[in-house]
Amino acid sequence: MQEETVYHYTTLETLYHIINQSTVDSLTLRATHVDFLNDFTEHTIAVGLLKEELISYDNNLANDSKNFSKILNDKRMTFFRNEDIDELYPHIISFSECGDSLPMWNTYADKSKGIALGFDKSLLAELNREYRFEKCVYNSSQYEQYLKQNIQTLHKCIEVNSYSIGFTQNLDSHILQDHFKYLPILKDKGYEYEKECRLIIPNKISELSNLKFQVTDSFYKPFKEIKFPFECLTEIILGPCLSLEKMKTSLYLILSQKGRKLSLDKEKGKILLKQSEIPYRNI
Repeated sequence: MQEETVYHYTTLETLYHIINQSTVDSLTLRATHVDFLNDFTEHTIAVGLLKEELISYDNNLANDSKNFSKILNDKRMTFFRNEDIDELYPHIISFSECGDSLPMWNTYADKSKGIALGFDKSLLAELNREYRFEKCVYNSSQYEQYLKQNIQTLHKCIEVNSYSIGFTQNLDSHILQDHFKYLPILKDKGYEYEKECRLIIPNKISELSNLKFQVTDSFYKPFKEIKFPFECLTEIILGPCLSLEKMKTSLYLILSQKGRKLSLDKEKGKILLKQSEIPYRNI
């Protein structure tokens, strides 16, 4: 694995659809709505920490208390995520800095029968100036420091009425933006082994008509289709349970239809094909 490469684990079926629907110049990946990712705590860790800090600060006030210990219940805390601004409810494409991880193979790549697509990290970061390419944070200390530095202002600018809780117009937008920055990247420590990086696509109200939906067993999963220059794809790693001998021919033929070349050695302008080095059989 190369340090300048990040990896997107997926299934053989998904890889076929990605290549089959691509053009000679670009390919398309799905960006999933942040509330429909595997970790059910997505987008909530920062909100929970903010709630705790607001209640703690409020409890220590003598005359200016807003009774937050009773007011800030879970239902009304959703206001921190419901404002109609682009930074909230973004769509996410997940990558990993590790291209050969057995837990990742088994979780995201069809129980080690899938593949990991390697993408040039620098090209992803420059894809669109409205997108953010960020490493996930598994330690909340930086965000907690931000809260301690700004809690007085945040507390002062919260407005409560009978049906909602929100910030007043007096709150410095830069302070609020720092909170929004952490929402999609602060993750539970249990996922730290994934070494995840994210391409974060803002959910613009003006672009809601472009949303598509995947039908699952229990809900409709919203996603956006994001185009990448084909040059972003630099590497394909086969899962531990796949045969390099069989896959190299089929992938060579599929990619040739799009004018792309495959190589078993690293060569400029060609997509590198490798086999996982993990000795594993799914039996």
